Amino acid sequence: MNSADIFAIPVDQKVLIYAPLHDVSALINQAAWKKWAAYLENDRESSECASELFSKMRQTQSEIPGFKTGDLTDPLMLGLIPTRACNMNCGYCDFTSSNPATMPIEMAKYSIQAYLELLRQNNKGNGAIHFFGGEPMIVPELVQVAVEYAKFEAAKAGIDIHFELITNGLYAASLARWLSQNFDTVILSLDGFAEFQDRFRPMKNGHSSFEIVSKNAGIFSESDCELIIRSCVFKENVSQLPQWAEWIGNHLLPSMVCFEPMTKTQESQKNGILSADPAVFIQKFCSASNILKKFGIPVIFSSTDISRKSFSICPLGQDALIISPEGSISSCYQIETEWRRQKMDLAFGRVDSGGFHFDMEKVNGARAFSIQNKQLCADCFCKYHCNGGCHLSHNINQPDGSYDDFCIETRMISAAFLLDELNQTEVKETWLSNASSIRIMASQSSDLWSAQRSLPMSDQISKEN
Repeated sequence: MNSADIFAIPVDQKVLIYAPLHDVSALINQAAWKKWAAYLENDRESSECASELFSKMRQTQSEIPGFKTGDLTDPLMLGLIPTRACNMNCGYCDFTSSNPATMPIEMAKYSIQAYLELLRQNNKGNGAIHFFGGEPMIVPELVQVAVEYAKFEAAKAGIDIHFELITNGLYAASLARWLSQNFDTVILSLDGFAEFQDRFRPMKNGHSSFEIVSKNAGIFSESDCELIIRSCVFKENVSQLPQWAEWIGNHLLPSMVCFEPMTKTQESQKNGILSADPAVFIQKFCSASNILKKFGIPVIFSSTDISRKSFSICPLGQDALIISPEGSISSCYQIETEWRRQKMDLAFGRVDSGGFHFDMEKVNGARAFSIQNKQLCADCFCKYHCNGGCHLSHNINQPDGSYDDFCIETRMISAAFLLDELNQTEVKETWLSNASSIRIMASQSSDLWSAQRSLPMSDQISKEN
């Protein structure tokens, strides 16, 4: 049995055992953990404790997620950026450009043609087309033409396309209805009650955006399209997260809600918008998650999806084909000036009337962004679903080699989700209410079981799954 990816995480007076490649998790007391670790060290099965764990772990484990190689034959998706312009004036956003270009309709058609041909050549019956921004719907004619064209051409090729839109929802109800009828998934940004939405996501003219966006959220919610609500969380709105969750559950029917801690940007610093304290974010996130669970609505934070195992949390490295308004191809939907600021060149091709033109050396360079290159991730139990976060905005290599706020939030919430799966709600609540839990998580440089053999003994009752 390969024990290199078996982790042990102290939770109050117990130990959370997690083996992601074996799909095994368990909560045991520390006395049982001492015995279990001794058997694991000698690679022999225990007859008196955790025998079910050993049995499961001896089964064939999942493959370690690895980056792609060879020709680009299986794209994650086609991402179209119709424009970098936006009709909002968000105080923390760095996704807009001071001189935004608009994608010509012909460029959108070239991209769709090339994408469908790539799928056809590789016998792929399914594909996905995502629209990013700025705000895609400030050029509605372009989006409408692109969707109708893609539907027509995909039908001829016998390919089923999933259409997804990331949007701020600031447009007429008639357009929202069209989107609800033509898109499979709409990811809608809505940062909370009117006082927060209007302060941090106002219209360009400074007027309120909450009423329009919340009404369009209702249109999406009542339609057949999948609605995902995405709320950015910062210092000012974090305390209201449980109440906001209650409002969502009572007014909308999203398939999922995503609460993301604000990533510090030049804009947020300029406007004095501060990140939430990690301890407060963790506690309020879990409270909000419990509330939405009662409505049957799952809550995520992008780096804490314990159901997935991969090597990259974002499109970068996964052969996504994201097309800029000018026709450049990359695997990152953030604005190019942000790459350059980090001394990264993420473009690997162009599209024109002749189709896609890939620079495979640059494709392989993009594929190399993974947890294998992030030293702090090596012994972290979250590594196969967090992957170190955004390769561009999250600098995993802290000067002192410690976890930053994003890491701590990811680790605590991931462990909380694992405890939920084990039906250990009471243990989770007690653990999260103890401020020292975060300090322990922050200071634990390795979660590998072999690093935890010196955990103190406890007389807690063993609980296994």
